[in-house]
Amino acid sequence: MNTHTNDNAVKSLPVFQILKNSFRLPFENAALILRLGWPYLLVSMLITVLSVTNENGFLNFFSFILMTAASVLAGVACHRIFLCPKDEVTQLSTFRWGKSEADFFVAGLKLTFALIVGTILAVGLGALVTNIASIELPTTEYLGFNVLVWAGIFVFGYVFSRISFILPGAAVGRYFNFNTSWAATKPYALPLYFVVFLVPMALTTIFTTLLSVLEGSALTPLGYELLIALVSLVGAVIELCILSKSFEWVTNQMPEERAELAVDEQGSNQAE
Repeated sequence: MNTHTNDNAVKSLPVFQILKNSFRLPFENAALILRLGWPYLLVSMLITVLSVTNENGFLNFFSFILMTAASVLAGVACHRIFLCPKDEVTQLSTFRWGKSEADFFVAGLKLTFALIVGTILAVGLGALVTNIASIELPTTEYLGFNVLVWAGIFVFGYVFSRISFILPGAAVGRYFNFNTSWAATKPYALPLYFVVFLVPMALTTIFTTLLSVLEGSALTPLGYELLIALVSLVGAVIELCILSKSFEWVTNQMPEERAELAVDEQGSNQAE
């Protein structure tokens, strides 16, 4: 008798579609990403050069400030490129600092704080358990500590996949806090854990392993560091796109979002 059963049923997160789009869209929008994100690329390369050739504390601190600002600009730009209409994004200027950038900066601080707390808890728990257990073999104690730390990383990865919607939300004016992000992602918790955390982590591990093979090659130390910076940049954009497209799909399933889409479609039909 209920004709709305299908509309109200929880759909499955389209993991394959999100990943396919996330590996395609960054390259399709490469020119726009480069126009809006070149300050991040420039600062990233500058910091790479300084890390190899310079040990001046003041310059390192100044480059950190520049990197933070450039990261905010690039992060907001990428999320908007992947989430907003193209004609709106093409009007963005490279250098800007508005409400979206300020909110994104604050959201990044919140996630950083959560990461620090999660790391402390993971390491602290590992040390506490190994001390209480009084394990005799040093190798077993060392191995036990690492297993617990890795367990903490995977647990925090799950938490991160549930609270990270505050970043794309801040970039496009859909404001989420930890509580609302956690609630919105609840029906899709495990698929989001896979696509937002496990896939990027696996890619990072693969590329780190491949780059470590090149470390002893003919590349100079500076050339090797620049290659790492470039690969890391491409990986970061892909990860931002994964988060953006996951955010887009999940928020489109929210009741208020479906209501807005229905109103828009009705208005379009009436106009026709």
